[in-house]
Amino acid sequence: MPHGSGYPDLAGACENTRMYLRDLQQKLGGEAVGEVTQPLAGVGTIAAAIETEITFLANPRYRAELSNTRAGAVIVGSKDRDLTALP
Repeated sequence: MPHGSGYPDLAGACENTRMYLRDLQQKLGGEAVGEVTQPLAGVGTIAAAIETEITFLANPRYRAELSNTRAGAVIVGSKDRDLTALP
């Protein structure tokens, strides 16, 4: 993304290939609810992510898939916070 695009600098947040949810929260801000017991090693879709990956909900069309995700953590907005028990 070009500088000043309004998105956080993810390159700086992903300098290690393995990181914990608390590391992402410290670098990118926001609120971390819970903790992942193993390092996160990648990003996956809601449907395909595994326990060592983080996913995110950007499109409300995928809300129903949250209950079936195997992701280790999910990034959601505050209004969707109660849709998943995952950190």
